[in-house]
Amino acid sequence: MPRNFKNMTLDVKAAKKYLTDERDANPNQISIIGASIGANLALNYAASDQSIKSVILLSPGLNYRGISTLDAIIKYKNPTYIVAAEKDSESAKDSKILCEKITCAENLRIFEKTNDHGTDMLSNKMLGSKLQDIILSWLDSTFETKD
Repeated sequence: MPRNFKNMTLDVKAAKKYLTDERDANPNQISIIGASIGANLALNYAASDQSIKSVILLSPGLNYRGISTLDAIIKYKNPTYIVAAEKDSESAKDSKILCEKITCAENLRIFEKTNDHGTDMLSNKMLGSKLQDIILSWLDSTFETKD
């Protein structure tokens, strides 16, 4: 089963190919947002494709179903933003460890008083719109920087 999860990075590669080939997206202006195991997959793909402008990781883990992130976060050199919920203790702990590896202090957000995981943070009535604003603002600032 873990082999199937590792192969899911090929889905990310296919999505990028679709965007560049079918939608004329600039391959150097693509960011990836992933949640839960998707965060781990997004980071692993980005580590193999440095043209990915930035990644946003919602509730990443050090190792979800065989998809580990420690080597990938060190290998990936572009901006990374990490979000987790404090009461989602495993993901919050892992997010802090990942952040320490790349000294991303200003790009780490741990939301208190919630245990939402992954995309559930976006549907949380108290948190969702705030998180959306944070993500969009961070992406705007990432794309303002010159290549």
